[in-house]
Amino acid sequence: MQRLVYAVDVGCQRRSLALPGPVDVEFGIRTAEALAEENVARAESGRDAEDAFADWVVGTTRKVLEHHGDTAWSMLFGALRPTARKARERLERARKEPQTLGEALHVATYWRSAGYDFLGLEEDDSDAPLAVRYECKAARRATGSLRVYVSANELAVFRRTHAGHADRLPGTWKLVAVEPAGRALDLTALLKPLVDEAEGPLAQLATEGFTTDALILTVDRR
Repeated sequence: MQRLVYAVDVGCQRRSLALPGPVDVEFGIRTAEALAEENVARAESGRDAEDAFADWVVGTTRKVLEHHGDTAWSMLFGALRPTARKARERLERARKEPQTLGEALHVATYWRSAGYDFLGLEEDDSDAPLAVRYECKAARRATGSLRVYVSANELAVFRRTHAGHADRLPGTWKLVAVEPAGRALDLTALLKPLVDEAEGPLAQLATEGFTTDALILTVDRR
């Protein structure tokens, strides 16, 4: 992967929740075999996307660690939950053995319920180190609309990084889609309005006691 860009900066737009009219597209009957094949293909493309994104995360994180030293390491450890024993052990090993940093940052390989795939570091607007949780999705085509599934667990972690949350997590969370040509899109700004339970489009459901099990974010690319 060559670069990470903000989706809104390259003309991407989240599709409106308001339908312009009735849906008259026939989707047909989906067989169990066809669905199974799609799931296998989706899983394979997801692994490919993570592999492509891993080098960027490790490279960026390593630069921040070299620049900020102990402060940056503290940010990484501070982003972990108290119960994240495996992740903490891997980070401790990576601090002593720098060649294992990639294994430690790719948390999805050993912690499937984390709510993100990678833990890394960036610099914020004031050039201070910032812990970032990356949820990595595969964009199987380089053009056209993009549909991204975001699970309930991923949404929960994202919400907990927001200011004002009663159980706020330090650092931030980003939704990233990796395209076949090597570009990665940061879709976080397109997702954020949807999960705002105070003013977002799902706010009324939240006040009536409904929760969001998952979301499919549809993005139109230019």
